[in-house]
Amino acid sequence: MLNLVVVKGSKVDDASKIFNSEAYNVVKEYNYVDEFFEDILEKSGEFLSIDVALVLQFGLKSENDYLQQIISLQEAFLLKKLNMKLYFILKDLETYNKCEENLETSIIYDKTVILYMQSIKAKSIIETIEGKKDNLGLRFHKKPEENYNEELEIKDKPLEKKLFDEQSIPDASSQSEQIEDKPKTIEEIRKSKKAGKTILSGKLPLGNLLNKDGQKEQVEIKNIEGTPSFKGILGVYGDRNSGVSNIAANLAKIFAYDRKVLLLDMDLDRRFQSVIFKDFEAIGKDIRNSQIGLYTVLNNPYMLEEVMIVVEDNLALISMSRNREYYLNKFAEKNIGDLLTSKRMVDLLGVAKSLFDVVIIDFPNLGRFLDSSVMVDRFILCTENTLYNIDNLFDINFREFYNINDTITASILNKSELVLNKFNNKHKVGKYLIDREIVNQIMEDKGLGVIKAIGEIQYSDDFYKQYLVNKRVVDINKEIKNEFIEIALNIGK
Repeated sequence: MLNLVVVKGSKVDDASKIFNSEAYNVVKEYNYVDEFFEDILEKSGEFLSIDVALVLQFGLKSENDYLQQIISLQEAFLLKKLNMKLYFILKDLETYNKCEENLETSIIYDKTVILYMQSIKAKSIIETIEGKKDNLGLRFHKKPEENYNEELEIKDKPLEKKLFDEQSIPDASSQSEQIEDKPKTIEEIRKSKKAGKTILSGKLPLGNLLNKDGQKEQVEIKNIEGTPSFKGILGVYGDRNSGVSNIAANLAKIFAYDRKVLLLDMDLDRRFQSVIFKDFEAIGKDIRNSQIGLYTVLNNPYMLEEVMIVVEDNLALISMSRNREYYLNKFAEKNIGDLLTSKRMVDLLGVAKSLFDVVIIDFPNLGRFLDSSVMVDRFILCTENTLYNIDNLFDINFREFYNINDTITASILNKSELVLNKFNNKHKVGKYLIDREIVNQIMEDKGLGVIKAIGEIQYSDDFYKQYLVNKRVVDINKEIKNEFIEIALNIGK
């Protein structure tokens, strides 16, 4: 007898009615995938005897977010080391095509099969559970024009092995076969690079916003093309003193032009967002618990709206005061360490995502909350453009994460992009400037070609001037503003 979990959606009354054979036992059924996701994180032991998990499209919420839900559920399977087969049955051809176009990132759990069915019928579902349709699903299906087996051989090599195995040296001949259309050396990259910088032109109309006074205003950013498409949870992490807080704050400012943004300051020691946004303490002094907002929402995430401080139009901040009285050992009769858990972080992010279009996490202590990264849609990794800083980030910091949980670490790297902060034109390897193209080649050499450098922020005194004049660098310096907008446009591309 096969033990099943079925995520059916509210359209299907009773999943057990589908299975008229004694060969199947529906152990659990859910209306929506987020309920299944939460149970996996909290009660993973209950799923050890399950053979098959079946997710119908009816059980996915918000059609604009189907692909991310598919990926997030697989991440939970990896995190809890589950061993059941996982089927997604999709009626939406567009979502299926997106999965197909992004095969290496849409299927990360090796027992996943994604199927497209124009009409979802009981007989087809039973055949799916019996494995009869596996060869029709993504990963198993080989089209004449695409060799999925070759893709899988590359994907199935553990990402962390390439990163952390000091004995592995890439074979030049095999590399040239895999990347034959790309430059093979730094010199070739330099020759193939287009002369000059990309000039951003046109304008970006962003519609009506609601300002802090409750009135609508028209906002547009000039000298930029396109509109940032990212919505979801964005984690910002980096090497020591790489400017994580600045990057997080300024990206929050950019996204707040046309969407609701929450900036979550997880810097428990420096609490730097309360310095960048000088209004935090002034506005929050009369709002109960706002000066220890992070502790409050980790203890009870449903208090988020009560303690958040709206520091700019469309932009709310959860942080903590740097005043000595707010450095606590206990909160709500709990030791502070009891609040700082991945489980509490997952709960908080779930509430935050339901209230905001974009949640940006200033995440200098990512290792403490490593398991909660399953909730994060994309990561921005910050580093200076030196070989020393890049090696520190990947060969030291991520090595430590790998020792904590290799699966989660690989998942983080697979959804990460690099930003070169405090960019200095004097930093070179040999005679070549360490710019985006060179960094991308470095990442290829580390076996992390999936991570691309998507922007650079020139070193500027304006970073430090912003604390004196209480304006983000995106307001002070037009060139730097465009650099942040370009990063926002490139996230997830």
